[in-house]
Amino acid sequence: MRFQLPQLCRSIISFVYLTNNLASHHHQYVLNCRITQARKYIESGLSTSRVALDAGFADNSHLNRHFKRIFGLTPTQYQRQLSR
Repeated sequence: MRFQLPQLCRSIISFVYLTNNLASHHHQYVLNCRITQARKYIESGLSTSRVALDAGFADNSHLNRHFKRIFGLTPTQYQRQLSR
């Protein structure tokens, strides 16, 4: 089977597009799972530094950045709001 150049280019572009999008969606899925787990840990009373490590984040600031983007509060603010 012989490919002509336009067909080959379209195939390569489609493969690259699909690969990039799947990787992006996979990363977002993993991040969402970590955030959900972090919220459960926070609600159980764990310290935010412990939560960051147990939920799979590199450090506390990594957790803070993503948690705030989703919930509009830092993990500490969320924890304080729960205790009221």
